[in-house]
Amino acid sequence: TFNSKVFSSSYASSIRNYGTLTFNSNDIFRPPYQGSQNVFLNYSGSTVNYDANSISAGDFPIPKNGYYNLNISGNADCNGDLTIYENWTNNGIFTSSITGNTVTFNGSSAQNFSGSGTSNFKNMNLNNTNGLNLNAGNINIDEILSSTSGTITQNGANLNLTSLSDNNAGAVKINSSLDYSYSSGNFTANRFYNGTSDGWRMVAAPIKNATLADWDDEFIYCGITAGIGNFSAASCGGFNSVYVYNESAANPTVDDGLIAISSLSQNVSNATGTLIYTSSGATTVSVTGSPEFTNIAKPITSINDGWNLVANPYPSTLDWTNGSTGFYDDNSTLIDNSRWVYSADAANYLSSTNDIPHSQGFWVKTSSGGNLNYSVSQTIASQADFTKSVNGINHPLKLKVISDTNSYYDFAYILASSDCSNDYDQGKDIFKFFSPYPDYVPNIYLLDNQGNQLDRTCINNNQSENLQLQVNVGKFAPGNYTIQFEDLNQFMIGSCLQFEDLHNGVLTDLRQDSNYTFLSDTNAPNPRFLLHISVDYDILVTNSTCYDDSSASITFKGSNLNGNYFNLYDIYGNMIDSLQVTSDSVVFSYLSSGVYNYQTSHSGSCNPQNQDIYVLQPEEVIANFTTISDTFFLDTNSNRS
Repeated sequence: TFNSKVFSSSYASSIRNYGTLTFNSNDIFRPPYQGSQNVFLNYSGSTVNYDANSISAGDFPIPKNGYYNLNISGNADCNGDLTIYENWTNNGIFTSSITGNTVTFNGSSAQNFSGSGTSNFKNMNLNNTNGLNLNAGNINIDEILSSTSGTITQNGANLNLTSLSDNNAGAVKINSSLDYSYSSGNFTANRFYNGTSDGWRMVAAPIKNATLADWDDEFIYCGITAGIGNFSAASCGGFNSVYVYNESAANPTVDDGLIAISSLSQNVSNATGTLIYTSSGATTVSVTGSPEFTNIAKPITSINDGWNLVANPYPSTLDWTNGSTGFYDDNSTLIDNSRWVYSADAANYLSSTNDIPHSQGFWVKTSSGGNLNYSVSQTIASQADFTKSVNGINHPLKLKVISDTNSYYDFAYILASSDCSNDYDQGKDIFKFFSPYPDYVPNIYLLDNQGNQLDRTCINNNQSENLQLQVNVGKFAPGNYTIQFEDLNQFMIGSCLQFEDLHNGVLTDLRQDSNYTFLSDTNAPNPRFLLHISVDYDILVTNSTCYDDSSASITFKGSNLNGNYFNLYDIYGNMIDSLQVTSDSVVFSYLSSGVYNYQTSHSGSCNPQNQDIYVLQPEEVIANFTTISDTFFLDTNSNRS
């Protein structure tokens, strides 16, 4: 039993625990002497009892190699990563105090978590094929509960996925439905949001068999008379505040598919998307029950326009795409490469290919109908928010329309790739989902060669194009409107971008000016605008293959370049190299990552100014492990001995 400080000035000294140690003081290991991570080690079968009360962050000692059996009856504040090899009993309070801290259960036999106390984890990970039993206690997860290997069994503990700020909530990452087994105890998922405007919220429950009754204390419903503080539709001026959607009934308009809900028993789980109108302000949507981790085949239809309202069914973040096992990857033959979520601030449905947070409803568009496949293998351990030339990055050109009439806005996007055309490209182009308030809210969209109205279009990065663009202005919101062009410097480097207003003939060089303002006019042609994209030559970037090396290159390629000079500059204006084209291309090799610009003697139609060439590098790989001996061996199965 240690009642006060233990210290050493040498790394050679150590405390090696083969039995039972009890810490009655929060001041056992203290600088300027050796800390616990340098001199404190535990061994198989050992136990540590922490009966002290932390008075500052990091009082709880972190061993060099982790704990085997850990019992806490005091107040433990831990500011680092921690490993547990056998069992954890918490009858006090344990807190991981630093964002990113991870407690890992890494035993070689089944491990148990028990006790009547409260454990506040940032990240909690299981890396034990024999599993972890959550038998008792209150467990709060601020970031991620995950299983690298083994099954997490909840059979008595209360597990709470916390959420205290926008776009952050505790979540679960497992590799298959077999990695989480629920039998008893409360599993609660929370989702905080702070609405700056009144409007529709697209929400869902990651809990099996959840209904609107689970949210009765969070929302005031119109059109539902049961419950606490709710009102009939008549009492709300004929307004219903809760809708689900039936695509097969969406005729003759998209809005005809909306179904008003009048019962608290309406299901909000199993990937069912729900529209709920709420006021502005802070809300935490909370639901308790059995967590959803089963694979789901959700039927969607294309009897009419193919819009379907669905949701993320899991208490996890859905990866939209990683090229193999993301949600869109598994459904790419069925839906367009986008999801749409209503923004109350914009009063519009905004498209996105970002990952999908838990408790989020969203729209998808299908042209064929079928089963939308959900799987926990599509989830990831991270949070998610509620091009002509091949640059090192491939940002789309982002168009935003705003006005001086009201605060509403809308977006459209243009991408460039070698495998796109100005026809409709399945999986690349996505359709426009227009605002439900068209009399007041602007909508901006592009038209392809086939007349499709597109929220996002992808064009060929080797061809000159004339893109048609239209802004629909609400009939009750006339005034001055501005189109803002974002990421111009990174879009189709080497090309000319000129924006033409067909109503008044004004031509704007977007390489010099990123905004265009116009007066709404009902006599204007439809479409009103043309974006002229002209190509003189290609600029191709090969990114670095390793961190901080010089393996990158930039190639200028095109006809009639022979004999011209190209000068390459870094972001500070220093000339990196000057080369003369001897054929139809020139290559700047042995480059490091960074942002580059160029000048040329080639007399073309495009101005090289305000065009940034990005060269990227992979992340740095840093060895980060500890071992209690100076030598260890790996056998043919990669097991350490």
